[in-house]
Amino acid sequence: MKDSRGFAAIEGLLILILVGIIGGTGWYVWKAHDKANKSLDNATQSSNTTANIPKKTKTTNAQNTNSRDIVIQGVEKALNAKDTSLLVGYMADKVEIVKQSTDSPTGPYDKTTAANSVVNYYSVAGHAQLPWKFEGNDAIIAKIKAGQYPERVQDATVGISQDNWFISFKLNSDNKVSTVSMSVNYTLMTGGQP
Repeated sequence: MKDSRGFAAIEGLLILILVGIIGGTGWYVWKAHDKANKSLDNATQSSNTTANIPKKTKTTNAQNTNSRDIVIQGVEKALNAKDTSLLVGYMADKVEIVKQSTDSPTGPYDKTTAANSVVNYYSVAGHAQLPWKFEGNDAIIAKIKAGQYPERVQDATVGISQDNWFISFKLNSDNKVSTVSMSVNYTLMTGGQP
């Protein structure tokens, strides 16, 4: 007759193997889930970091024109307000300045020195009458081109004050002012023609 008091050795061994398989499978699933969560967290952090990096975009001619227009308006506003700090924002890191009295470029100056020089020239040296006008100067530009200093207006934006003071500025490829030409009267560059 059989002894019915407990498990036999084979039944116990089978139960032990079954518990080991179930435990091992549970441990494996838990580790795989933990690893997947960590990978997902790293991907999310990387995605957030990438999202905060500004993307370079191709600049179109329309964007360049718009930026150029904004710079021209900003320079006009700064000159009319005699605001050096505003003008500095539109300057390149290095700026050449040509005063009609010297006929040759000076500098390059850092942008703060250049902005101070421009504002001081028009504020201190005789006080150009405001406002500056940067549109409708085509006839004056044509006279300057025909005069002694055509390079001052070539590829430049030209401003004339109420009492005929002259400023022109050229922008670099980043739409920052890189060259400024100045005169107490534009007629000094046209051979005296008004």
